[in-house]
Amino acid sequence: MLNLLHALTAGCAFFLSFLVFSVRMDTNTVANRWLAAFLCLLGFFMIDDSLAVFGIYRQYPWLYGYPSLATFALAPTLFLCVTHFVSVDKRFKRSELWHFAPFGLFCLLSLPFLLSGNAVKMKAIDDLGGPFDPVDHVMLGMVLAQVISYWLLSLLKLLKHHKNIGQITASPTEFNLDWLLWVLYGIGAMILIWMMDLWYYTLVLDATPATPVYLVLIGWLGYFALRQKEIYPFTQAEAEAVDEIMTGNSELTTLARRPMFSEEKLELLKKRLLEKMEHEKPYLDPDINLPELAGYMQLSVHEMSQLVNEGFAENFAQFINRYRVEESKRLLLSDKYAHLNMVGIAYEAGFNSKTAFNTVFKKLTGVSPSAFRNQ
Repeated sequence: MLNLLHALTAGCAFFLSFLVFSVRMDTNTVANRWLAAFLCLLGFFMIDDSLAVFGIYRQYPWLYGYPSLATFALAPTLFLCVTHFVSVDKRFKRSELWHFAPFGLFCLLSLPFLLSGNAVKMKAIDDLGGPFDPVDHVMLGMVLAQVISYWLLSLLKLLKHHKNIGQITASPTEFNLDWLLWVLYGIGAMILIWMMDLWYYTLVLDATPATPVYLVLIGWLGYFALRQKEIYPFTQAEAEAVDEIMTGNSELTTLARRPMFSEEKLELLKKRLLEKMEHEKPYLDPDINLPELAGYMQLSVHEMSQLVNEGFAENFAQFINRYRVEESKRLLLSDKYAHLNMVGIAYEAGFNSKTAFNTVFKKLTGVSPSAFRNQ
């Protein structure tokens, strides 16, 4: 029963790969191609044992060895998937392929065996489930080191994205990629369970009691992957500028060291921005972001970022949320809006969720919105 469930789990990974590749190509295209590739590789990685258990390798010995090639490609594929989800600049870069150097080396070393005759492969199939030799231990150690390292790098990249997102938006619900964080946690759980399986069931090809957990986690991953939305709805020029601001590359660092505005122009732009914030109230738009505000001010994205950072000593989110909190305080004290609950006040002030409203309000005022109204 567990062996059938294990094969079904691998099939689910293949099916999700097809869905992500075919259905989600309208959003986050490059990132979803990497996600589809990761799911497909995960399917090959999981189906390897099932092909041995159900005798498929004995019936078609030439197949043996090919599914295991996915082993060294899984981790870098996950990392590049996360990299493209957090990157505003959505273009594929050939330099990213160096992450697959271990995979290429593994394929090269495996080539003599893959091209060997059926007799050699049948002998290897007969030895399946036997004790590991020193080469097996080395290969397994390399795989574990690669998987853990790339998972940690992916997590750090996503957490850095969370930290930097306030530079371009004050409503990070659609930008902060919380769903991808949950996906990473799910994959981390799969890695941990796999390591436990290796510890307790090293010489066993049959599916382990952890198989139902793998199936649940694959479903968990698919649920979030299919519900995602477009992360950065920017033009190519805006995306390149925003990407420079969020990644802090050398070009932006050079710009930061060289002020874009004279003191007189900076004061003039500050005055014009304050007037727009006071009269046009762009902060009431819950989806306002740095490129949009730059458009209001007829400035480039870089100029708008420096105006907010240098002129007000705040990042974009802090600048916008300060106005939203002041607006919400006015609404909370107004008899006209006394009928609104906290969710209504939050939306009227430009926040896109009650959680964000409570968090920002308490951070800036020291009390919750409800306590402020009661006072």
